[in-house]
Amino acid sequence: MPGLSDHPSLHINITVSSPIPSPDPDPFQRMNAPMKSHDRTSSIPAAPPTNTANPVNDNADAIQETGYTLPKSLTLLLAAGCTLIAGSGYFAQPILGIIAGDIGLAPSNAGSIIMLLQLGFCLGLVLIAPLGDRVENRRLVSIILAVLVLGLLMMGMAGNAAMLLVAALLVGMMTTGVQIIIAMASHLCAPHLRGRVVGTITSGILTGAMIARPAASLISTRFSWRDIYIADALFLGLFIVVLRLTLPRHLPGGTLPYGRLVASQPALLKNHPPLRRLAMAQACLFGGFSLFWTAAPLALGSDFNLGQTDIALFALAGAGGAIGAPIAGHAGDRGHATTMRIAGAILVCFGFILTLLPSLAAWMVAAIIIDAGVQFSHVSTQRVILGLNQAARSRMNGLYIAIFFLGGAICSGLAPMLDQAGWQYVAYLGIALAAIASIIAIRNRHL
Repeated sequence: MPGLSDHPSLHINITVSSPIPSPDPDPFQRMNAPMKSHDRTSSIPAAPPTNTANPVNDNADAIQETGYTLPKSLTLLLAAGCTLIAGSGYFAQPILGIIAGDIGLAPSNAGSIIMLLQLGFCLGLVLIAPLGDRVENRRLVSIILAVLVLGLLMMGMAGNAAMLLVAALLVGMMTTGVQIIIAMASHLCAPHLRGRVVGTITSGILTGAMIARPAASLISTRFSWRDIYIADALFLGLFIVVLRLTLPRHLPGGTLPYGRLVASQPALLKNHPPLRRLAMAQACLFGGFSLFWTAAPLALGSDFNLGQTDIALFALAGAGGAIGAPIAGHAGDRGHATTMRIAGAILVCFGFILTLLPSLAAWMVAAIIIDAGVQFSHVSTQRVILGLNQAARSRMNGLYIAIFFLGGAICSGLAPMLDQAGWQYVAYLGIALAAIASIIAIRNRHL
């Protein structure tokens, strides 16, 4: 059977001459050096400066100069890789007790594993994602994924709590790689295909996040929890090799030193009101998503008497909502991004209303449409964010993800308390958050 590198759609043969930035004492300059003659793929050059007068509609991109566009097969490969990367941050959630007991971590401190995974992700968005605007993207992604493989192997082989917690922080930081992949893919595709490319890759991320927890729960009943991390590391190692053979180089146009890249993020947030408004709407919807999936396992056990395996299967069924991402991508490319954002908020609202019914079937439908609604809005919003400022795409995307992830973190913390008071309070908050998101979407329907 031919390998991926033998597929005709994956061979890149582009010759482009672009200006090489002047020597820079910055340590990352070496990573931006021009290609050597033996490199198998040609680089996609930095795009010219965007038109700041109308950044949302500015389609100036390197893609228009080279004629190259990301093939569907490579888009699917990136989506599959993002499934593995995203899953890395969620495996531990359903098996915390098993992990803590094996490495001698007190049950009361088991939550620190999840805390460090999430903290690492937030740190990665602030400290690593900006490099996507400065460092050659294929090499940057390869390095990030190599460090992620190291972190996963450390978790799988940890002999004590200290090593495991350090590895959890490292894994969390490196899962930021999915956001750099999305920003890079948006550079490597034609503007009219950006929505569907982002949607396809995003569906891979959601699939990883959704199936990681039930998969870890089921696998841990037959194998060691350590095998989960070691297997993920091996598959990601293979993904790195394939990525190096098939993905073209993309050299961003940014020349800011690393310190200024990181420091520029507050100004980007201040100078782009659409980023603030759309990120806040998505923070509400992702907050509802996190609220549901944090509280639902508790309610399914107490109200429907489901066991761990049944809850895992329920979560797998809910992963069907990932189909919403490519649908939203196609609709956005046809000019219906605003419709998708409003529809997404309405779906989330309706999903929480369904959970007020004492029916397991209604809950399964609710899980699917809540997931789909969040993806409708997320992909449509991300398509706009990636077009606001081409020279700062990775930073803009990182800020957007950080804001809506914060909404999810806050609601995850509230979920157990609300569920103890009664599921109806979980549903009421979910409905209110979706209503706020729909109002923001309607008021910003021009974007």
